[in-house]
Amino acid sequence: MSKFRKLLIVISILIAFVLVPASLINLYVLAMGFRMPLGYFKGMKEVETEEGITFKIPEDWILKQDSDVLHITDKFGENYYLIGIIEQGWGGEKLDELFEFLHDAEFVRLVTQRGSISGERYGVYQYKINDSIVNIHRISFYVYGMGEAAYNVVFVTPDGFDDEDVLAKISRSRIPEMEFPTLLVVLFAVEIVIIVLIVKLKRKKND
Repeated sequence: MSKFRKLLIVISILIAFVLVPASLINLYVLAMGFRMPLGYFKGMKEVETEEGITFKIPEDWILKQDSDVLHITDKFGENYYLIGIIEQGWGGEKLDELFEFLHDAEFVRLVTQRGSISGERYGVYQYKINDSIVNIHRISFYVYGMGEAAYNVVFVTPDGFDDEDVLAKISRSRIPEMEFPTLLVVLFAVEIVIIVLIVKLKRKKND
């Protein structure tokens, strides 16, 4: 075996020892919800509250804020998609205000709930309103901080808005997308080139 071929094999093994663990780490990060797949938030824009809390909504929606009350509407401000409340700390005193538009709503049951390790939640809750059972979609962000820097942000859907795909994306929008693993792609390409060279050298030796 030539020295050049030995060197190629050693380099190939070293690259493989980097590629495999790094790929597994990437898969773990995605599976645990620390990152979203690249391009997951395409068609969305980042908005910011007066308190500096950022999240993403569809590009043609707008965020309005009146004190600690948030409204997410269409670009004309006519159709309301989400109504939210920002509470400093974790007491929950203001959350009842969020459900004022439900009048005499009576909680029935939790239909479904999804969450991430970062504290974001999206769920569907059933309420009894005027003798009818209504599904209310709810999004919450737990913005961690020290003391008064912590915020509880909760949105609910008025008027029967129920696009679960969009709502789920909004609920996850504080989670960054996975950055494109350029180094891994380069290493993978180098690995393929080395393997091709090794095969060619072996065939040449056999000839």
